[in-house]
Amino acid sequence: MRLRICYILVLIILGLELTAQTGQSFWFVAPDITAGHGDNPISIRVTTYNQAATITLSMPANPSFTPMVANVAANSFHTFDLTPFINQVESQTNNQVDVNGIQISSTANIAAYYEIGPFNNTDIFALKANNALGTEFYLSGQDYWKSGNYTPQPYATSHIVATENGTQVTITPSVAILNHPAGVPFTITLNKGETYTIRAAGTNANQRFAGTHVTSNKPIAITITDDSLHNSSYGGCKDVVGDQTIPIDKIGKEYILVKGFLGNNGNKPDRIYIMAIEDSTKLYFDGSAVPNASLNQGNTYQHVLSNASLHISANKPVYVMHVTGFGCEVGMAIVPSIHCTGSNEVSFNRSQGGDFYMVVIVPSGFEGDFQVNGNNGFLKANDFQAANGTGGAWKIARKKFNQGQIKIDHSYRVTNNQSKFHLGIINGTKSDGCLYGYFTDFGSVITGPIY
Repeated sequence: MRLRICYILVLIILGLELTAQTGQSFWFVAPDITAGHGDNPISIRVTTYNQAATITLSMPANPSFTPMVANVAANSFHTFDLTPFINQVESQTNNQVDVNGIQISSTANIAAYYEIGPFNNTDIFALKANNALGTEFYLSGQDYWKSGNYTPQPYATSHIVATENGTQVTITPSVAILNHPAGVPFTITLNKGETYTIRAAGTNANQRFAGTHVTSNKPIAITITDDSLHNSSYGGCKDVVGDQTIPIDKIGKEYILVKGFLGNNGNKPDRIYIMAIEDSTKLYFDGSAVPNASLNQGNTYQHVLSNASLHISANKPVYVMHVTGFGCEVGMAIVPSIHCTGSNEVSFNRSQGGDFYMVVIVPSGFEGDFQVNGNNGFLKANDFQAANGTGGAWKIARKKFNQGQIKIDHSYRVTNNQSKFHLGIINGTKSDGCLYGYFTDFGSVITGPIY
């Protein structure tokens, strides 16, 4: 018998089931993307599961915004086109309180993501429902790409939204940011739906503020964004990257990364950014018995990924952020830990053309148990290979689908009734931008190991 045991105390007691990044309530802040490079269309795309849903998109702190309501059939999707409201939706103020926090409420479980849609400056932000909410965060970031030169000037930013009135947020910058010096905490007060934007002091790669510490007395959600990234070693492209991040209680100690297609022939390395939240954090790559790196609280280690995959093990919880893409067009995602997380079912819809890849991570022995919309011919056992450094315990797939197989503006449901799995999407071209995000569950309650 194939068996995977995971000690999950609360879930066993309550009889609950881990699912995808689903929920009935989502909070989000849309970043301000430079119009000089391309900042629209923008949209939030929602997908239902086996129940129909009435879905409401509102801005609780902005009475001038009329809520948008959609009745969506089961196993379907809907697009909230936010482009006509871009000046209300995007977080366009820095270092002051704004009112553009978005809340999505649904009568049944749904999945959702935000999409920045111009062909040359695009990415997706996978919304993580309750897994996005917390009271302590460290902000991830990269220090390899700089901001492109446009008007208005693009920057690296992070955007905070309060879910309750009287939320006090304390921010301790890791480096100097706009109007605030490094290492000096400052506190802001937000009411429900109000937002605050942190902005880099400049456009150079070394002015990103990875390791910035954010705490609050009530739950908040945070968006991280880096607009119009450029590094000539990859080519002439400039592209936005971003994701909704997670609080420290949702990060883990074990990760698997799957390489994308940077470079003309996919031969350029990806960049992995691993951030510690505790001192003396040791990182082990691909099964190494000797630490490959040691980090202190708030420090980030950049790993250059040239192999097909990378296994990361740490002695203490870490954040992992992955920058990949096509050619010189980049996308970014916060990566879920593989330890006792994942989903049995994931729903998504494809919104653009170009190359479309599913990235799938699953425990070995369960790679032949996938169905896509009930069809077991889409993802087969021979699409998978062993993940580096796991001794064969985990399998990975990076499978391309054409538009006849995964159609634009159709709803798709990936299931595995035998095991939890993680699923990411890489979609784009070498000249038109990259969409990258993970759609499986980041949450877990763990008291012991996987066997």
